[in-house]
Amino acid sequence: MKFKEISLNLLELNVGQIEGLPGNPRKISAEKLELLKKDIQDYPELLEMRGLIVYPHNEKFVLIGGNMRYRAMLELGYDTAPCIVVSKDASVEKLKAYTILDNAPFGEWDWEALSNDWDEASLIDWGLTMPEFEKEETKESAEDDDFDEAKDVIETRCQTGDLWLLGEHRLLCGDSTKKNDVARLMDGERASLWITDPPYNVAVTNSKGMTIANDNMSASDFYRFLEFAFASASSFLVDGCPFYVWFASKEHINFETALNAVGLIVRQELIWNKNAFILGRSHYQWKHEPCLYGWKGDVCKYFTNSRNQSTVISDELELNIDKMKKEQMRDLLKEILSDKMPTSVIDENKPLKDEDHPTMKPVRLFGYLIANSSQNNDIVLDNFGGSGTTLIACEQLGRKARLIEIDPHYCDVIIARWEKYTGKTAEKI
Repeated sequence: MKFKEISLNLLELNVGQIEGLPGNPRKISAEKLELLKKDIQDYPELLEMRGLIVYPHNEKFVLIGGNMRYRAMLELGYDTAPCIVVSKDASVEKLKAYTILDNAPFGEWDWEALSNDWDEASLIDWGLTMPEFEKEETKESAEDDDFDEAKDVIETRCQTGDLWLLGEHRLLCGDSTKKNDVARLMDGERASLWITDPPYNVAVTNSKGMTIANDNMSASDFYRFLEFAFASASSFLVDGCPFYVWFASKEHINFETALNAVGLIVRQELIWNKNAFILGRSHYQWKHEPCLYGWKGDVCKYFTNSRNQSTVISDELELNIDKMKKEQMRDLLKEILSDKMPTSVIDENKPLKDEDHPTMKPVRLFGYLIANSSQNNDIVLDNFGGSGTTLIACEQLGRKARLIEIDPHYCDVIIARWEKYTGKTAEKI
């Protein structure tokens, strides 16, 4: 069999980007990965005897066999790898067989991924017997947690550059505009969904005086900031990856132009219809937030089978007077005693509660979008982690969140929130 030396930059893990081929169900522990790295260092000639099995796809090569060696070579600083290139004409069934039969001794089977995504009869034909276990029922919706920064203990422990493991999720205290930071977070993986809530460039502050980094720039500087952040994210999305990007109406042009500039084509605008408006000086009080929806490439990788999803998303929020600003309470009283104020969406209105982050979104809102555009065990990227709404929704829905947050305090909030919700302890890695 003839090997071809291929740059590691052109290789990508199989995360389901090839139509009909489920993501690779192999995984490896940190201990066994270190053993594999040592073996490669001691006997590098073994790499020449057993090349990685790859399949050409969209100007790159998807790993069909050799995931563990690929990860080890990345960490050891290799630039290229000897590869066996499968014919572009190979059937999906043949690719599935190669994936299972190329069974390296250092890896372990992700039985949950196998049971969810792979045909058991074919696995038996290939000599793999599934263990008996009960499948967990996949949740279809997420609910808000009861985390309250004012009452819950938040330990100060995060510093810039820290990488944390939170169960199946990863959190980096870093800069989403830096591709190297995103690469460190993703660790050779690619996301099947991108959902994020970047700064709106409106200098927002909540009732606790909390602000957001990069939220008060000139229009041109803000555009460059967005383009860098979006380009960094795009590099780690599978082809067809859907995305949801929240934005402020006054910066619509910057957001959509920056997305399109990096190959992320906006297809629709969604509206979150709150039942609580933001009090301000506008003629029509802001009672909604817009979100840009689209996907990378020509064909969307996944969307729910349901065809009754609307571009207007209603979400009721509980009135919380304790977390309102004095000005909000005063204006609320004026509203109650006078006629209704006109809003950008004609509906019932209540003042929006102020939570642990100036632009915090409800978990059930993000959960609704995540459930629509991803599947169990999918990797979900959020490169503006905020207070961790994406992570909590992923925890409930069986997805794997990958978050970057630039502010160490908000990283502390995310960790404390996850630890309270799960009862587990985050691990710094």
